[in-house]
This record gives sequence, C-alpha cells and structure tokens, in this order.
Amino acid sequence: MKKQIIVIGIIISLIFVGFSGCTEHEEKNNPLTGLGFVNEEYGYGYNPPEGWYSEPLGLVLFHSPFEFDRFSYNTNNVTFHVIPGLIDDYTMTLGEPFTFEKIIEYYDELDTNNDQVNITSKEEFLFKGKNALKLIISGKGQRTISDEFEEPIKENYTAISKQIMILNGETVFDIYYIADENLYDVYEAVVNETIESFAMI
Repeated sequence: MKKQIIVIGIIISLIFVGFSGCTEHEEKNNPLTGLGFVNEEYGYGYNPPEGWYSEPLGLVLFHSPFEFDRFSYNTNNVTFHVIPGLIDDYTMTLGEPFTFEKIIEYYDELDTNNDQVNITSKEEFLFKGKNALKLIISGKGQRTISDEFEEPIKENYTAISKQIMILNGETVFDIYYIADENLYDVYEAVVNETIESFAMI
C-alpha cells in the first residue's frame, strides 16, 4: 500500500513538473510576452512610445505627451493606434474580395475625388514574414483649439498619416501613426520603434 502511494505521488509530481515546463516553454515562445500593450482577443501587442498617454475609447489610442498637455482632447494631433479587423469586414466595405490592390484602388479614388487628401506613398512589403501595405497620406482639415483661459479658436491644419496594413490569416491589422505636418518627423523615430515591436500570434 505504501509503495502504491509513493508511486502515485511520483507520477503526480512528474505530471505537475511536465505541465510547468510546458507553460514556461509556451511563455518563452509567445511573441506577445513582455510587450507593454497586449490585446489577447485578437492576439497582438507592441511597446507603446515611452511617456505617451493612452485613452481607451473602443480602441486604445496613444497620444504624445506634449500634444496631450497642449490641446483639448478632441484636437490631440499626434497619435498611434492599431485597429484589428476581419477580411470579411473589409470585403463588405469594398463590395468585393479583399486584396491590397483593391485597397490601393480605393485610396487612389479618394485621392482623385477629394482635394483635401493626397496619397504620397504606396508600398507593398513583408512585415515579419506577413504581407503588408504601407500608405503615407496627407490630409487637410480644421480643428478647434481651446484651454481654460482662452476662447476657443479654429485653425486650418495639415496632418500626415502613416498607415500599415498587415495581413495575418483572416485578420487585418491596421497600424496608424498620425501627426501634424510640422510634428511628423519629430516623433517618427520613436513610433517606428513601436511599429517594429509589433507582434502577432
């Protein structure tokens, strides 16, 4: 009886050690481990720019600290965020099967028909082995600037957007970096580090 108890105890110990080893192995091989921001639902993550503020409003939007302090919320104009979506959703929007060629056609049409939008760069490439599309878009608009000491004022502005679409199975990850024209170069290096840290399962 004692021998049986000892044998059962050894087996249970071995099973426990085995499962522990599997967990450690899975953590080491999980590309999301150690990243500053992780979305478990869609299986992606990245290291946000250091010192940037986040605002979870349906999606997690990161603001540069200088612009966050300077402007009211709806006029923050240096941001980074990721939007995950399914290929089927894009297919419904496009009205035909999703391809990068169709996305480019969509933006070309937008560029042609809207003098406030200018597509300055389009590039298909591989991002960590996944098919990806990078777009640089310049857009004009108007915003209201306000603080607690002055009356709100309206100003015209030009913003530049870097959009990277990554195809991962049936999921499309849309990465956005948007900044005022005069601030785009200021923050691009730190944002590129964040983009490089982007990982998906």
